[in-house]
Amino acid sequence: MNFDIAKIDKNLVPNGDTKREDAVFYSLREEPFRLYGLYNAREERPFRRMPAEYTERVGEGYTLMMGMTAGARARFKTDSSYIILRAETPKVTPYTACGTITAMKGFDLYFIDEKGEERYYKSFRPPVQFEKGYEAILEMPEGMHEMVLYFPMYNQISDVYLGFQKTATLGGGRRYAIEKPILFYGSSITQGCCTGRTGNIYSSVVGRMLDCDTVNLGVSGGAKGQLPTAEYISGLSLSAFVYDYDYNAPDLAFLQETYMPFLRIIREKQPKLPIVLVSMISRVFPELEERKAFIRAQYEAMRAAGDENVYFIDGQSLISDTEWDMTTTDTTHPNDFGFLRMAEGMIPVLRGILEGKKNGI
Repeated sequence: MNFDIAKIDKNLVPNGDTKREDAVFYSLREEPFRLYGLYNAREERPFRRMPAEYTERVGEGYTLMMGMTAGARARFKTDSSYIILRAETPKVTPYTACGTITAMKGFDLYFIDEKGEERYYKSFRPPVQFEKGYEAILEMPEGMHEMVLYFPMYNQISDVYLGFQKTATLGGGRRYAIEKPILFYGSSITQGCCTGRTGNIYSSVVGRMLDCDTVNLGVSGGAKGQLPTAEYISGLSLSAFVYDYDYNAPDLAFLQETYMPFLRIIREKQPKLPIVLVSMISRVFPELEERKAFIRAQYEAMRAAGDENVYFIDGQSLISDTEWDMTTTDTTHPNDFGFLRMAEGMIPVLRGILEGKKNGI
C-alpha cells in the first residue's frame, strides 16, 4: 500500500508554496550574477561544461554528460527575505541506484561569511517527479547576504531564474581570490556520483577550501582519455590541471595506450601548467597496483626529463584504511565523507602549487 511519508515528517516535503505576489524573476544568464564552471554560460542552451564541437567528436553520450552541470555555480548577493528558484530542464535524467534526488537534480545554496568562507545554508529540493522543470523556495534570514548557488550534478538545465522581493537589492557576488580555475578531469567520482548534495563534489570542496574557481569535467563512464577533451583543456587558462583518469579505462593496456597521449597534448601547449596525476582511491579494482605503478612511473619519467610542474598523488592515501568502510557508497564511489577526505588530501599539493612551491609527491 502506498502512503505519503510527507504527512508524517514535514521535513521530507519538497520546498513549499512558491507563490509570492511581490516576486520579480531574473535569469542567471544575465547580470549581475557571476557564473562559474560552465562554457559560454550566457549563451549556451542548455548549459554546458564543454563546447559541443569537441564533445560531438567523442559521441552522443559524452555530449549528453557534458551537458549536465556538475560543479557549476552562480555567485550573487541579496537582502530578499526569500528566494524562489525556477529551473527549466530539456529532459529529466532517470534516477540511479547511487545519488540522492537533491544531488542529482537539486541546487545547494551557500552563504559567504565575514571571513570569505562558504557555509552551507539549505537546498532547493526538486519534487520526486517533474517533466520540464520545477520551482522551489527558501526563506532567507534578515540582512544582505553573499551567496553561492551550486547546480545539479546529473541533469541538463536549460535556464534558471531566481525570484526575489520586488523591493530587494540584488548585486553581483564576490569574486574568487584565485580566479584562474583548477580543472578536474576524470570519471563518475570526479563528476560527483553518490554524494548527498551537489555542493559536496570533491572538486567543489577543494574550491571552497582554497577560495579558487574550479571546472569539473568528470564524465560518468565516459572519461576514457579522448583526445578532443585534451585539445579543449590545452587551450584554457588554468591555475592547475588535476588528471584523475583511471577508473573508466577498461583494463591496464587501455590505460597505458591512452594516458600519455592525452597528457602530451596539454603539456605541449602549456609547458608550465601545474599538472597533478592522481591514481584511484579504490581498494578493490582489477590490476589496481599495476595501474598505480604505471601512473607513478609516468610522473617519475616526466620529472626525470626536467618537468618541474608535474605532481603525483597516491589516491589510496587520500582515504585511510580505517575509514574506508565509512567513506564509500558501494566500495567505489565516495559518499560525502569520502569526498571531504579526498579534498583534504589534495589540498597540501594544490595549495603549494597556488603558492608557487615546487613540491612533488
